[in-house]
Amino acid sequence: MKKEEIESVFRESEYPYETGNVSPEKFWDDFKEKLGLTIELGEIKSVFLNSYVLNQEVLDYILELKKRYEIVLFTNNYEDLFSFIKKNYNLEKYFDFMFSSSDIKHKKPEAEAYEF
Repeated sequence: MKKEEIESVFRESEYPYETGNVSPEKFWDDFKEKLGLTIELGEIKSVFLNSYVLNQEVLDYILELKKRYEIVLFTNNYEDLFSFIKKNYNLEKYFDFMFSSSDIKHKKPEAEAYEF
């Protein structure tokens, strides 16, 4: 199976997942089914969740800014991935407030996301 095929299937179903209108479990079950995968769902999610890399240089800069400003993170992201990142990378250390598209049911650049 080619990377492009996997990405295409992911992107077809991404919007409801990213805006929290479908549960992560439902998204991953459908993803697995559409690709005809026989591996365990936990393995698929593990690869996805552990593929994220944070830029430490940017995080260090945010800590400098935080000395003078309240710092807000607003990301287009998925419920399970964002929870994983917040926990494993201790994002509370860097941000005063954090919002994800999956939390507010809208994503950038939708006006509703910014109105929130």
